[in-house]
Amino acid sequence: MLVTGVGGFVGRFAAARLAERHRVVGLYRRSFPDGLAATPSIDLIQGDLREVATLPKQIDWLLHCAAEVPATCSSPEELYRTNVEGCRNVFGHAVEAGARGIIYLSSMAAFGAISGTVVSERTPCREPTVYGRSKADGEVILRELAADHGLRTASIRLPGIVGAGSRNNFLSDVGRKIMHGETVRAANPSALFNNIVHVRALCEFFETLLDTLPPGHVVLTLGATEPLAIRDVLGRLFRQCDRPERLEFAPQETSSFIIEFETARALGYRPQTVQASLDAFAVDLVAGAAAA
Repeated sequence: MLVTGVGGFVGRFAAARLAERHRVVGLYRRSFPDGLAATPSIDLIQGDLREVATLPKQIDWLLHCAAEVPATCSSPEELYRTNVEGCRNVFGHAVEAGARGIIYLSSMAAFGAISGTVVSERTPCREPTVYGRSKADGEVILRELAADHGLRTASIRLPGIVGAGSRNNFLSDVGRKIMHGETVRAANPSALFNNIVHVRALCEFFETLLDTLPPGHVVLTLGATEPLAIRDVLGRLFRQCDRPERLEFAPQETSSFIIEFETARALGYRPQTVQASLDAFAVDLVAGAAAA
């Protein structure tokens, strides 16, 4: 398996999980994944997705995790170009290398402005940001390749993925503030929330998809079961981290939604509850603080 972005959060966890059963080639660009270096079944390669000459000439599967994100790339033009060209290059290489399937980590940002109360893969995309457009256009490239070459492919529009080292989403930012004793400010205290998946549950689903993904291209949304109100979500995270609650809610209501994931469940996704996902994340946060 070729896993891109192993220097990042999801890619690092995914490579470690997949290496338990598969030979993995992990591609990183800047951050060397120290935790993977001692794993015998992982070969690490430093490189850029715009130059694929160093990638293995034969692979069975590609898991494409690497991407520029707005938090670390200040140029919208560079972000879009890097993400779309990266998809085109690495997907094309996978085809030439004989891959049977490709799993692409897209984003909920591909939906753009969400106006409904329930989101699924059937929800139309409307006015996405540059980042969301780069992810959506990567999905188009993959869908066309799947049709032309008979591949088994999935674009997973990731929700808020949490775990040790997670960042750049709502609950990861909340977790950092909790552990630093900062006040958490939010909106919609009574709105139901299930926009959370722990990274271990996500990586388990990657493993499952290798067996269940059908020919063609499928877009998948993921979330947690048994949604909780935002007030209860944040209060539980404070309690499980054993930190005093510092929580403020804005007086105005904003749009909110929950995520449906029946298509993913039919392909073997085993969702955790919101509560279980929060508790696992709290364990990661406390352990990280203790190790610091």
